Amino acid sequence: MRLASQIRTASLIAGKQANLTLHMGDEKQGLTPVFHALERADIPVSLFQPTHCSRNPHLFKDALKFAEMGGTVDLTCEGDGKTLEFIKQFKDTSKVTISSDAQGSWSTYNEDGSIKEIGITPVSNLKKEFISLKNALGYEKALPFFTQNVAQVLGLKNTGVIKEGFDCDLVIWKDDEIKHIITKKD
Repeated sequence: MRLASQIRTASLIAGKQANLTLHMGDEKQGLTPVFHALERADIPVSLFQPTHCSRNPHLFKDALKFAEMGGTVDLTCEGDGKTLEFIKQFKDTSKVTISSDAQGSWSTYNEDGSIKEIGITPVSNLKKEFISLKNALGYEKALPFFTQNVAQVLGLKNTGVIKEGFDCDLVIWKDDEIKHIITKKD
């Protein structure tokens, strides 16, 4: 609560949006500490940004509750097309983003807590997940999880959509392959 209050105060002083990104693990408590903070303090739900909320069933249940409260949640992109099943459970998909921890490490553990396996999440997971969602939902419904919703969470007012006066990068696709990327060069 103290950290969230300090971040909120700093954002008010700076006149900028602030986020407290919560990199969620497998702890049994899930989002319980966030729910307690929201009950006890005058902190807006939008300040908290829990990530990887599809990592286990109890965390995902908390994520659905958090989204119902008006919060935005991030789902883990494994690149296996399973994200769609999670997305279908949200009433408001504008409150959902997708990330992968691209090039981040992951590990699995034996029952005694020793490391069983360690690896690196490939950047290509995002592309695979986008293609899967695009094939299931169409471009217009798949794009916001990677663009518009993310821009809204971060408080980026002039990005996230293709619109006059907005900054954007254009990614040109053909047959599920990226053919060109157009960016503004400063």
